[in-house]
This record gives sequence, structure tokens and C-alpha cells, in this order.
Amino acid sequence: MSRYIMHLVHRKGDGRWHVEEEGGSSIGAFETKDEAEMAGRMRATRLHEDGRDAQLVVHLEDGSIETEYAYGLEPSAMPIVE
Repeated sequence: MSRYIMHLVHRKGDGRWHVEEEGGSSIGAFETKDEAEMAGRMRATRLHEDGRDAQLVVHLEDGSIETEYAYGLEPSAMPIVE
């Protein structure tokens, strides 16, 4: 089974922070980045507890990557930037 990848991104259209599946399907929209990050990390934790590898990629407003959180991935398979 492949890892489940989510992205936390800011959408200028509505000014909210969105947690999205890889490919763009929305999981949720939040007023603050902290709320969105917490929701994404909780979802990744639940997936990992259910036996699935998960990853949350957190982006800055400009779209660049700020940090990544990996759940259940081998360290050599997925570097984590913090």
C-alpha cells in the first residue's frame, strides 16, 4: 500500500488554509494555519495507527515547502525538514 500524502496550502481565493489529498481533493478548510496543521497531523496519526504510512507536507503562503511530517516511513525513505 502506498503512503497517504496530504498538503497544507493557503488559498488566496478564500483566504483560508486547506488540507488536501495529493491530487487536490479537499479534506478541510480552516481559518488559521495552526488549526489546519493540527487537523492534518491528527489525520496522519490516525492513519498510521490503522497501519498506513502517511505524510503531511506543510507549505508557506507562497507555495514553498516549510516542513514535512512523516508517519510510519523509514527515515531513509523520506527526509523530514523542520
